[in-house]
Amino acid sequence: MPLHTWKEGGVRHVEIVHSGFDMVRASQIGAAKCRSLLGTGKLVADSVDDFSRATVEELAAMLGVGVRVSGMQRETVKLSEGRFRTFCYAADSNITSFFQRAPKSADINQARLAAGVNEIAAERYSKGIEILQKLRDETNYKNALPAIVAGLIKIDISLATEIDERYVRLEEVDYRPALILYRDATSAVGWERRSLEVVKRLSDQSQNKID
Repeated sequence: MPLHTWKEGGVRHVEIVHSGFDMVRASQIGAAKCRSLLGTGKLVADSVDDFSRATVEELAAMLGVGVRVSGMQRETVKLSEGRFRTFCYAADSNITSFFQRAPKSADINQARLAAGVNEIAAERYSKGIEILQKLRDETNYKNALPAIVAGLIKIDISLATEIDERYVRLEEVDYRPALILYRDATSAVGWERRSLEVVKRLSDQSQNKID
């Protein structure tokens, strides 16, 4: 679904390409997708003061987004058999978006963990580390530490070494995406002992799932 979104003043715009059986149903599909996208954009924009944009997007994916849009204008055109383009827009004042259930502290911490790991995986190391450091006093900080070390290896190897030696306990880490980042980063810099340890930890996790 190719997507183009932009904002002009207080009006949000969305243009998408999507499938459809006929013009009537394609118009309905386009309208539903537009409402969802307009609501997500509003939710993220309204929330970045409290959380990082990446964290809000993770929360939205975890909890779902409820949205009400009034006064939305739209136009759907047929591109080819089964393919349509819908353009829509609505004023910010006509968009109300919200999480489908109120996020709990555990939800926020899990979203921060996922967001931080994803930022580091995308080579935005400083941003990812910044997000993960906000988990310092939370129970899932142990899952964030391998990803923090993976990010630091790229920007400050001496600090990465210090944090790894002092704080990382692989046997306590359950979040596989963080372990995978750590595996790749430690392997790249020749930390052979740690690389073997994380490979074993990943293997143990896989075996536990099978059991």
